[in-house]
Amino acid sequence: MKITRNFIRDHAKQLIDSPTPLLDVEILFCYVGKFTKIQLITDENLILSDDQYQLFEALLTRRKMGEPIAYLLGEKEFWSLPLKVNQHTLIPRAATECLVEYVLQHFDNSTLHCLDLGTGSGAIALALASERSNWYIDAVDISLDALAVAKENAARLALEQITFYQGHWFEPLAMKNQYHIIVSNPPYVEKNSSYLERLAYEPQQALVAGEDGLEDIQQIIGKSAGYLVLGGMLVVEHGFDQAKCIQGLFRAAKFTEIITFNDHENIARYTVGKMNVMLSRSAY
Repeated sequence: MKITRNFIRDHAKQLIDSPTPLLDVEILFCYVGKFTKIQLITDENLILSDDQYQLFEALLTRRKMGEPIAYLLGEKEFWSLPLKVNQHTLIPRAATECLVEYVLQHFDNSTLHCLDLGTGSGAIALALASERSNWYIDAVDISLDALAVAKENAARLALEQITFYQGHWFEPLAMKNQYHIIVSNPPYVEKNSSYLERLAYEPQQALVAGEDGLEDIQQIIGKSAGYLVLGGMLVVEHGFDQAKCIQGLFRAAKFTEIITFNDHENIARYTVGKMNVMLSRSAY
């Protein structure tokens, strides 16, 4: 099957519900044919074999049904790292890179301990590890399937300073653990949010947090206070309209220097606080 621009445009017309139909088709063609984007633009003699074309048609059908491109390819780039993703993990998003960027700007490569809660595909932990070779990072997720993906990503990227734990937030961690930084992109979508329709293919467990979307964040903020060293920092990603509530939860947990930051689209996306008093874990 010879690939022409008309052929690509004709297939793109089938993706009536996609915001980027032409790009979707180009990505799928390059994936099944093992072409580069430059080849697709400049080479007029690209050909798909019968098997490749059948694979393309199968992937196109799944895309027409709304399945995200990242799941079709089994991979998503985050912080310039090629990460495996599947139906057990959220698709890493560019907004979360702002959280990574903030942490890296405020901590150098000195030896320290970092905790990533709800690691999923491992995106945040792996991005930090790729930039900070002297950090020791613990990464927790309740899903064994998600952890399997995160571990595979760590092995593929040869990032060995991450230790993975299975369990609900702090439950699998030893009481001796003390962290300089705790980061989390937890579930924060309300149970009945219409937004969930657009995320139907992603694991709902990693998205939904009770009636108001704050159930998991409240637990994380309250318990983080007892796991941070003096002066340690908690950084939590959240919904665009949750900043005021999140700041209140930080204050209630005795955090100071509480600030909410916007992502690259100027949307309030993550809140930061420091723990400048020592609190007993037994209080939580």
